[in-house]
Amino acid sequence: MLIVYHLDKKTSQKISSAVIAGLAFASAFGLSSWVILIFVFFWIIWIITRLLKGDSIRNTWSLFLPGIVGAAAILPFALDLYSGGGGPAGGSPLAFDVRWFWPVTGFVIDLPNWERTLVHLLFLPLNYFLELGFFLLAGLYWYRHCGKEQLGKNPFARGEIILLLTSSILATFIRSTLIANNDFGWRGWLPGQFILLVWGADLISYVWSKQPIIHISLLRKPASVETIRALFTGLLVVGALTSLQDALLLRTWPMLLDTSLLNRISHPEHFGERVYEARTVYKLIDNLTPAKAIIQSNPGFIVDEPAGLYRTRNSVIAHHTLYGVPPEVYKPLMKEIGNIFKADNGGWQNLDAACQHYSIDVLIIKDSDALWKNRDALKLERQPLFMGKYYSVFNCGS
Repeated sequence: MLIVYHLDKKTSQKISSAVIAGLAFASAFGLSSWVILIFVFFWIIWIITRLLKGDSIRNTWSLFLPGIVGAAAILPFALDLYSGGGGPAGGSPLAFDVRWFWPVTGFVIDLPNWERTLVHLLFLPLNYFLELGFFLLAGLYWYRHCGKEQLGKNPFARGEIILLLTSSILATFIRSTLIANNDFGWRGWLPGQFILLVWGADLISYVWSKQPIIHISLLRKPASVETIRALFTGLLVVGALTSLQDALLLRTWPMLLDTSLLNRISHPEHFGERVYEARTVYKLIDNLTPAKAIIQSNPGFIVDEPAGLYRTRNSVIAHHTLYGVPPEVYKPLMKEIGNIFKADNGGWQNLDAACQHYSIDVLIIKDSDALWKNRDALKLERQPLFMGKYYSVFNCGS
């Protein structure tokens, strides 16, 4: 900042703003690395486009500086992530693959890679129409009827187009390999969806204006404005209803799981009671153990919502801490820790030996573990920290 102080006021303000923007990029990387990765590609392409359009480096230095500051701040974190291993084999966290389309993917998942890719490529138009709906047509409308006008008078229009293309192309042809879900494909579309949201507002303003265009062309054949209005209205209604459905399911799904209709689809019975008891368990552990205590439950469960919500102590291993860890590293350890919760570990001699070996201080046994049937015998030898309907907690290793 001392250098900035000695420059003229206008230049110092630009440098300060660029530095702040670069630090903002770095903090955004911590929130979602995939979204900021899309923005990095967009930023580079935008700079190159500006230079090709005739702008000098002197006029575009304010674009370079935030990138340099952001890259410098991000670099240690990014190197640490990459050194931890990427995909399933510890390789790159990203791979080329055409965006999947369920339920079509279910029929082609076992085909050779090139055949599966070709099928997904053929279904891309339908895939994006069902996914974007109104906003897909909003993008087509904006480009055909507003694009040239906006490029002439709106200095940000070119950047909007570049950001949309960057987001859509990368999210369509690149997928992440860290987890089973294509996290990059879902998050990478967020910048593009934001642009379509802005353009959708322009579409509504033009089509529903008092003096709209008589005929509108989305693809090749022009249609009357009444037809276009009916089409967009239908898509907006469908989009609103599906969004409402998502909001309702997000809030009611845990309760629906305990109904007779949906019971045991993806969770065991009495899911609400289990989560409530789990919260009691983890709160009790926090009150009775030091912050450095190691607690361990069966790591064989891929989704353990209560542990993700309420656990504050470290564990030797858990499924939701395995991002970027190669299978050859975590699978043997997961198997060894999982063996602790088998029924043949009937006494404290074996359990304490295993806990001492892995430095486990507290053992959490659930009713879904084979070891659960031995909990009464374990209770006779050692007083539990907690004994409930779904969870039992014991000190271990001493």
